[in-house]
Amino acid sequence: MQKLKSIYLSILIGIFISSFLAIVNLSMFDKLDGEKHLMIVGDINLIWQEAEELKNDIIEGKNYFESGIEYTRTYLPSKFLAIYSSLIGSDLFQDPEKKIVSTGDKFYFLLFQIILYYSSILFFYKALKKFYIEDKIPNIIVIFLCFEPTILQYHISFWTESIYCSLLIILLTLIINKDSSYSKIILTGFILGLMYLQKTVSIFLFLPVIFYLLISIKQKKIYKVLMLLTVYLSVIIFLGFHNYKKTGIFYILPIQTKDAHYSYILPQIFEKNNNLETIKDFKSRVENDWKNQHGFDENSFKDFYEFNSFKQKIALREMLNNKLITVQIYIKKIFHHILLNPVQNYYWHEYNKQNYEIEYHLSADKENWLKWRIIYSFFVYAIVFAGFFNIIKYNHKLKFHFFLILILLYYAFMLGWVGNTRYFTPSIIILSIFFGNGIYSILNYIKKYEINTRATKRD
Repeated sequence: MQKLKSIYLSILIGIFISSFLAIVNLSMFDKLDGEKHLMIVGDINLIWQEAEELKNDIIEGKNYFESGIEYTRTYLPSKFLAIYSSLIGSDLFQDPEKKIVSTGDKFYFLLFQIILYYSSILFFYKALKKFYIEDKIPNIIVIFLCFEPTILQYHISFWTESIYCSLLIILLTLIINKDSSYSKIILTGFILGLMYLQKTVSIFLFLPVIFYLLISIKQKKIYKVLMLLTVYLSVIIFLGFHNYKKTGIFYILPIQTKDAHYSYILPQIFEKNNNLETIKDFKSRVENDWKNQHGFDENSFKDFYEFNSFKQKIALREMLNNKLITVQIYIKKIFHHILLNPVQNYYWHEYNKQNYEIEYHLSADKENWLKWRIIYSFFVYAIVFAGFFNIIKYNHKLKFHFFLILILLYYAFMLGWVGNTRYFTPSIIILSIFFGNGIYSILNYIKKYEINTRATKRD
């Protein structure tokens, strides 16, 4: 009971710290610099626009399936935001035409993210207590999840990571729960669907989950796997149907994913190849040829969708033609991807100010923080590897921990090539379990060493 109270206290402290940081972050960056909001820029601003369009269409009496703009990026974030804006009766934009974001009225949305995250940790802890025989491992995992600064920074911002991490923790809670009832399988499929709607990286996450179910469930495993797939695909079909009603095209992958490799990988391939034709000239040539051949209409969403599908094919073709270079790019970017960066969110906002002439990733601030990030990352990974080797040494729940490694590899393959440390955040949730095992093994080693030392002195 005392340990449970200490976990409750840790969660409450985590909520307090995150809420306090949210207030501080809003006081510094919930501001306009000219017409640009310091926090709501880039992809977040586009989510803001989607939410405003959806809310206004619903108010005007439109059917939900006909409301909002076309699906071009993640699905759920704009829906959460539209609901929040409606509940508090606040406009997201003070000037919708110029896309100037309103200031104020954002704290309770961040508080929702914070409470959702720490509630998921509480349920996770209760499941971990039944999963691990050793009491200390769940406690360490929870403390890590409550206070690890790289994770905490996303609860106080409007990126998609906070809610996604909460959903991932709920998924892990369901998986380690020994209950294999149909209701658990249905809920697992539904959570997988929500995770895809929150972040498109989850499109194939069902594969490692199904693999784990097949090696861990003893009865009616095929039937339960089919049930999970049915629920998951129902969510995906709902998304596709929604898109069809608005655009006349049944699709589930947003345009943002089709353009990604073309925008990020292709320029790097050309740079490494020392091509005589620049990437700018190449893109201009192939894009203009395609547009001329297909009578491209920039006001047609169908044409826009097909154009991005074409760019995706071009990117895949060039990547396959340059396999070695592509692998080198992936490996380099993945190493950058896994370097922990607890200050990234702050500097993102700070460098949105107009007085900065360069972006944060090119700044001296990034260079100054690099050595500290390396030290912190080395410390965390050293403990993670200690946990990994301890699990292997004692053959400790290998099926589950192998499943976790599969998820880490999945995220690295799906997101690592971008090189953005923000995209590593879900993997930190997975690493927390190895971190807990690592601290436990280190404490055990110290305890055994002290016992042996005392025994030697007595002899």
